[in-house]
Amino acid sequence: MTQAICFNCGEIKFGSFTKCDKCCLTPASDDDEVISFLLTDHFYEIDELKKLSNRIKNGAAIDISEEIKQQVISDIKDVRDKLESKS
Repeated sequence: MTQAICFNCGEIKFGSFTKCDKCCLTPASDDDEVISFLLTDHFYEIDELKKLSNRIKNGAAIDISEEIKQQVISDIKDVRDKLESKS
């Protein structure tokens, strides 16, 4: 399963779109989902994820360019559309 970081509190969790056991938030908005998707072991080694986790825990914001956000939003939508068409 994907190792990820909660976009809100920085806690390490499993699954990018899952509810965080610590702060109980689930990514809901497009921005939440983009950041959650990118803060995973698909994009970062575990050591780098731990550094990002500490940054979030210390109050730092994770900034993602608008271009990357829009691409990831489009990719997530495409996957959802494909899954819905198969059901």
